[in-house]
Amino acid sequence: MDYFGSCMRDCAGACSLITRVSEGRVVSVGGNAEHPLTRGYLCSKMSDVPGQHRDPDRLTKPLLRVGSKGTGSFRPIGWGPALNLVSDRLGDIVARRPGALLQYNSAGNMGILNYHFPERFFNVLGATGVVETICNTAGRRALEYVYGSCQGQDPQVIPHLDLLVTWGANPAWTNPHALPLIRLMRRRGGRHVVIDPVRTTTARLGQHLAIALGADYELAMGIIHLLIKQEAVDRDYVDGNTTGFDDLQRLASAYTPARVGASTGLGEAAVEGIAEALARSRRMLIHIGWGFQRRQGGGEAVRAICMIPALLGQGRKGLIYSNNKYGFDVAYLKGQELDGGRPRVNMMQVGHLLQKGHFDAMFVYNANPAASLANLGVVEEGLRRHDLFTVVHDLYLTDTALLADVVLPATHFLESEDIRASYYHRYLGYNARAVPPEGEAVSNRDLFRSLAQAMDLYAPGLTEDDESLMARTLGSNARIGSTDDLYHRGFLALEPVDLSAVATASGKVELRSWRAGEEGAGQLPQNPGPVPLFPGELHLLTPAHRDCLRSQDHKQPMHRVPSILINRQDAAARGIKEGLMVLARNSQGEARLIARVTDDVPSGVTVSYSCPWTQLAPGGTTINHLTPDAVQAHGGGAIFNSACITIEPAEPATPDT
Repeated sequence: MDYFGSCMRDCAGACSLITRVSEGRVVSVGGNAEHPLTRGYLCSKMSDVPGQHRDPDRLTKPLLRVGSKGTGSFRPIGWGPALNLVSDRLGDIVARRPGALLQYNSAGNMGILNYHFPERFFNVLGATGVVETICNTAGRRALEYVYGSCQGQDPQVIPHLDLLVTWGANPAWTNPHALPLIRLMRRRGGRHVVIDPVRTTTARLGQHLAIALGADYELAMGIIHLLIKQEAVDRDYVDGNTTGFDDLQRLASAYTPARVGASTGLGEAAVEGIAEALARSRRMLIHIGWGFQRRQGGGEAVRAICMIPALLGQGRKGLIYSNNKYGFDVAYLKGQELDGGRPRVNMMQVGHLLQKGHFDAMFVYNANPAASLANLGVVEEGLRRHDLFTVVHDLYLTDTALLADVVLPATHFLESEDIRASYYHRYLGYNARAVPPEGEAVSNRDLFRSLAQAMDLYAPGLTEDDESLMARTLGSNARIGSTDDLYHRGFLALEPVDLSAVATASGKVELRSWRAGEEGAGQLPQNPGPVPLFPGELHLLTPAHRDCLRSQDHKQPMHRVPSILINRQDAAARGIKEGLMVLARNSQGEARLIARVTDDVPSGVTVSYSCPWTQLAPGGTTINHLTPDAVQAHGGGAIFNSACITIEPAEPATPDT
């Protein structure tokens, strides 16, 4: 029998699926060819999904720790004893101090119900929540300063463009459904420019501008300088729809082609060329990636870049960043009325807060912080505290679960009904429950309903059933088509967002932002400058791999033997050859990695893909032991890509190495 599905992993594609089941087993998971954007194609990240339902490594029973944290010593217990233990411990802790319980969740399951419904439970308890700053926060806040929203253009316009600028993104790996759109645009005569310091797969598919690492702000300001100087600015739009143009003009006046050509490493001609291409384009779009905004000052760069379409009279119609505003009543799903103003902490600071004893208990679901957070040595030390009661709800015995007191088995997304919206396209996907849960696994919704009952919590909505949740959610958004379309086709279209509307305080595009100034980011975007290097150091970038979604694909080969890409010249200077085991180090720790010598990364830069599990990595440490956990002014966003390391052979080289 076939079931419609939607990939619930943290990916822009949100692929529409068809799952074939026979005698309670998943036979295959294929793409839904009827979906207008994903069109039946599934990326390599989905290759392991059919076997996950009955993976022998799946958790199938609740587990209780019986040995020291981190040793993997657990014994199975029934759900009744597990719920009683967890409810008693949490009840005692919140009775003394509700904020001493930390709710830690992220994007491990992007189903709208599974993602949002658990908030109700923690709202009632008054637990401390986390602000999810690990991902695209800095760029999102930058766009909010300028436009009031990060919502951008529908990607289905791409085939009709005459210019697409992919800036700091690698959709060939991270969003492959964009590629057919780009290819169609190029066949129709459109131009594709890729701005990236690394020669990615996407960079090979267009005109690659190999910008110097961290010079994105300078290039954006150089483009703005030239647009103004050459009178390519749409003055009617700017005068009627923006504030702060004169201030921006004065700021940009210093970014001459000579200065920007040198600082970006592109040369004057290339800077002038991209500015001219933007100025002459009648239908243009800038796809802003997430990698460079995870760098110190990355929000400043995004803020400068996103002003370019406004100067050209396009506003948000000329941008794609993160499209996730489609009118769902998220406040209802979260039980916002139950939130009495409970505390929130920056996700990136959780390690230090745990280490310092700020919390007595931690409940983790949809996340694996012991693999995905920065500065993992501090995170691990905090999680190893003997007085920290930790509960983890997951499919596997992850690095975080190894440090837990109680581990509860979670359902795979094929085992739980839900709906999914993309943060790229505007189609809502339906995910049927294709197979029963493996063993005693339960969904997020069922888990927190059961815990609410075990703790005698009777606040409104805590035990609302799935049917009611689904009906209310589907009735709260503007859509094209009916609910029947969702169930009988596996998807339906959502109403386009009005991109001409601006949600800033002034109601206009704010090239100068008072809100940004009040939040410490500066009223105008500021030049973050380069991240300084000490002698012998190299920059470290930690993007996602083609075949992995952060720590969710731990069985993939690249996670079992983590590697690091290093420029050929840098490798030669350090006696490093292809395939050699190397030590990457900084003041936070070290990681053992396999060297991959290449010309695709520039000199001075290394690349190692995130987020391998520490329990599987050589030496028990990963690249996230070396990434910084400091944050930037734009929303407290993460700066993973501001890491600096030294790298050397792990063992003396031999002649045949």
